[in-house]
Amino acid sequence: MTTTAPRARTHTHADRPRAVELVRGPTAHAALESWRSRTVLLVSLLLPLLWLFVIGAIAGNEIYDESTGLRVMQFAAPTAIVMGAILASLPTVAISITDARQSGVLKRLRGTPLPSWAYLLGRGLAAAALAIVAVALAWAVAVLAYDVQIIWRTLFASIVTLVLAIACYIAIGLAISTLARSTVVAQAVSIGGVLILAFISELFTIGGSFPLVITRTADLLPVKPVSSALQDQFNPYLTGSGWDGRAIAVLLIWLVLAALVAVWGWPDRERVFRSRRAKGTVEGEAGHETPAMHAGASSTTTAMPVATVAGRPSDGALLGGQVRAALTSLWRDPVGLFFAIVMPLGLYALMAGPNRDWSTPDGIPLPTLLMASMTAWGVAYTMFSTVPELVVRARERGVLKRLRGTPLRPATYLTGRVIAGVVLSLVVAVLVVGFGAVAYGVDVTVVKVVLTAGLVILGAVVIAACGFLLAARVSSTKAFTALSLAILLPVAFFSDVFVAEAPDWMDRVGAIFPLLHLQHSLSDVLTGTGDVGTWWHVAVLVVWGVVASALAVRLFRWGSRG
Repeated sequence: MTTTAPRARTHTHADRPRAVELVRGPTAHAALESWRSRTVLLVSLLLPLLWLFVIGAIAGNEIYDESTGLRVMQFAAPTAIVMGAILASLPTVAISITDARQSGVLKRLRGTPLPSWAYLLGRGLAAAALAIVAVALAWAVAVLAYDVQIIWRTLFASIVTLVLAIACYIAIGLAISTLARSTVVAQAVSIGGVLILAFISELFTIGGSFPLVITRTADLLPVKPVSSALQDQFNPYLTGSGWDGRAIAVLLIWLVLAALVAVWGWPDRERVFRSRRAKGTVEGEAGHETPAMHAGASSTTTAMPVATVAGRPSDGALLGGQVRAALTSLWRDPVGLFFAIVMPLGLYALMAGPNRDWSTPDGIPLPTLLMASMTAWGVAYTMFSTVPELVVRARERGVLKRLRGTPLRPATYLTGRVIAGVVLSLVVAVLVVGFGAVAYGVDVTVVKVVLTAGLVILGAVVIAACGFLLAARVSSTKAFTALSLAILLPVAFFSDVFVAEAPDWMDRVGAIFPLLHLQHSLSDVLTGTGDVGTWWHVAVLVVWGVVASALAVRLFRWGSRG
């Protein structure tokens, strides 16, 4: 008698989940994750609305045409809508997928029935839904709060253009996720890239214009064509249905290119990260610090002598080690250096070059005014975003908590980071002031240089205290990076950093923040018009420094929550 083994059951086509069912779960999960993330909601939904408010405050909303009731914001609102589309899509995809790969989620998908394409498509659809909500919210606020009129004959063209733009930005975010080495890098590159595109695409251009070569370059990038098309579609004086074939062509080209990069860079990127971790280089490349840097002392195999007191490194040696460690981290952070050094120098050249003969009503030449503004921005970004981020990252990794078992005092650790930030701020000031003196002939004397250095040091310490106060209330690096930028950008507009002539009420609001007082005091010194008002700005900076430092010391946590 012979027996036959039972036949293995084969899954038929009917047993397999349909594509819609495969995608539905990841989409719902990603959408819920975005909704629960305060950082994502802040950057995606609130920042475009804040920008809508800022441009409404600067441009005003006076009636442009009495016969139709058309207002000025009819032509300015599209920029906020475009900001909503790109901020809710590109960074969301780039950061979430990079984080999933770095945490091993994508690798573990191989052991599940869920194909990777379904996971990625779900992430993309969730980001698209968030972007549509951001666009609809900015559009609704523009209509309800600023009386922006809906042009019905161009509405369909506007919707198609925005949907295609969102798809393009999602593809670019996916391409960034395949190339970024870590979540922190992906976050900095995606958010930073969006801000750079916004600048050269004239979304942030207030009180200046760019050279022709920059304008033509922006025409080939996927932001300005969308903004220009939307502005035409919001313009009731133009005829036609609003279709912009050139904008659609640019978006399609970028969509295809980004998709090709994503496909090319997708296969087994985890192997690269494993090799980098084995070499111990990931932390240094992403601006992180090694345990030896935190200890502030040499290892047993290092020949460099360290001054000690009874076998313990001296306070001076520990502080010097922390300064060197922080400087190493700052110099290894290309995104931070870009925003602190390259961006102010680039904006200085772009805005002052074609408008070098323009002066404010007070007679301050634009090159001199921008010298103060770009110096203030470099100091603010370094001390409010970059330096505190080093501390937040160290706390998130448990480094600050482990300091209790080392000879390094917490005060020495923080002081080293602040001193390193002050050094970088002084480098920014030297580069900006030197560039203005050489390129635009701004009169720079020894006295002005000394006073500028003193103000930079004071402003750097004060703004660092504000940054540490924010770091005291934020638990993760990702949240801190987004929040610091979301706070710093609007404050910069209210502080005359990116605005040559702001309304008086904006100056009154800006007077609340220390950045305006740093900018105004630098402007007074560099123009040689300093008086009692300059000392008032200095006094306000000192008060801010004392109050923010006291609150930061009281509220700061040395261990992560949970």
